[in-house]
Amino acid sequence: MKKRICAAAVICSLISVMSAEAKVLTSLDINQYLTETGTKTEIAVSGNSSDSYVPLAVINPGANEAEADPDSENIKDIYQILKNIKTNSDGTFLYKYTVTDASGEYMLRLGDDAPVTFTIMTKDALQTFFDSVGTETDNLAMAELFSNNAKELNIADFNEHTVDKEMLGAAVIADRPFENVGAAVESYKKNAAALALTNIANKDNYAELSKKYESLLEIGTLEDYDLYKTFTDTQKTELFEHMASAQVTNYNSFKSVAAEQIVLTGLDYTNTYGEAEELLKKYPNAVNIDWNTKLNGIKDPTSIFKGLSGNYYKSVAELSNAVDILADKQRAAENEKNENVITSGNDHAVISGGISGGGTVGRPPSSTAITPAESIPVKSEDKNSFKDMADAEWARSSVEYLTGKGALAGYENGDFKPNDNVTREQFVKTVVAAFEITGSEEPGFLDTDKSAWYYDSICIAYKNKIVMGIDDTSFGIGNTLTREEMAVFAYRAAKAVGYEFKENESINFVDGDNISEYAKEAVGVMSANGIINGFPDGTFGPNEKCTRAQMAVVIASILKNMN
Repeated sequence: MKKRICAAAVICSLISVMSAEAKVLTSLDINQYLTETGTKTEIAVSGNSSDSYVPLAVINPGANEAEADPDSENIKDIYQILKNIKTNSDGTFLYKYTVTDASGEYMLRLGDDAPVTFTIMTKDALQTFFDSVGTETDNLAMAELFSNNAKELNIADFNEHTVDKEMLGAAVIADRPFENVGAAVESYKKNAAALALTNIANKDNYAELSKKYESLLEIGTLEDYDLYKTFTDTQKTELFEHMASAQVTNYNSFKSVAAEQIVLTGLDYTNTYGEAEELLKKYPNAVNIDWNTKLNGIKDPTSIFKGLSGNYYKSVAELSNAVDILADKQRAAENEKNENVITSGNDHAVISGGISGGGTVGRPPSSTAITPAESIPVKSEDKNSFKDMADAEWARSSVEYLTGKGALAGYENGDFKPNDNVTREQFVKTVVAAFEITGSEEPGFLDTDKSAWYYDSICIAYKNKIVMGIDDTSFGIGNTLTREEMAVFAYRAAKAVGYEFKENESINFVDGDNISEYAKEAVGVMSANGIINGFPDGTFGPNEKCTRAQMAVVIASILKNMN
């Protein structure tokens, strides 16, 4: 009795008025195989629904669903499958079933979706097709063999896109021999999808096609898939437009070209040398460049990555050539100066407290408690080889630049702790030392200790109007520095030594309204000049915590522009 009630509920749901647009079904995969005695067809239905159960019915060829009676044995004659599919906790579901020796055109109804049809070929038709696939030698004829049987093979949607059929047929022929029909159809689908996504005639549909074929083309297995996931539809369109010019001839070359072009397209969207350096070094298999060799003998590679940032290169070979040109130019400049950075003789070292956070490519983790620590200078032979910079490579050159000037220091154990939080007094000590600012005035802050390591720096910063305190009587000792405060302090310090920014104020961050009024000029000017950046989602994060790595990049960027 329970089975009859369930069948009746499914039928009732499925014969109701169907919507014109699919809402539940996400994919329907049909794989047909020849067996020794007949055929076997594997069918997979996947989708997404907010309901706990989704009714599924597959109606046999020529059957009249109106005659379905849950109390009668004719249910088996009308339906190939009739059941409720349980959804997972996230609303997704996948239902698979196999039938033998079935043939004809079936109609599938799923939830409130519009019905869809699929075809199962007879053994003779499937055998004839498979024999032809195994023997055809003409590229165009091979492609047409599939397209002419598209309905029966359930691949009709591939005929909707423009592809080079000669190239498609050649790709399928190159994949032979096929173990079975399913393998042959899979080869055709992958090669057709790859060629459709790299044919400029389909440019207006690139974003849509990329979503449709992402799983089939296994883009998710690429080393730089995490970068691909951040691309907007516009960036994806540009990516596949670039690939259309990169000699994609089949599915295999698509995978190779895609890995390279994702990084090269991403490089076009970087705004600073730090972003460019991190991006290019993050995916060594996609961008096969030996950076140690390329940058050999260069003390400060900043200008090289700055020259690469915001530019598109057609291939890694072209990128490599650009690196060589920029590197030769930098070597010549360094040889002429016969020095890496301008040294000041200032042996002040910055204290080693911190803020948590992650530079230009990720948000900081939640902040930790901060307590000012005394300055711990590193040994001179170790100061430019910190062992914990792996997740902050984008900041390494800036850190080494400032440690070389004596404005920053690491820890005795060889760590720099790039993701530690920075306090207000730590930043002031760093910026005063880095910019070699002089002049002093007693600020009268009640929360400062005149014997403390930070006091002289605060007096200098106060005299030069770099810091005013959190109120008339308090500096804010021990308070973690926010990103907008970092921008303000660095901006004032630069102006205090006479630096003139080239670009005017411009705030393009999506959370620009959250930036405090007193900080908008500094953030706007610094971002317009490429000195300070936001996050990949377009936000600046004015109230998020500043890290030691972020501090180093901002200060070093200004200094290097000045020099």
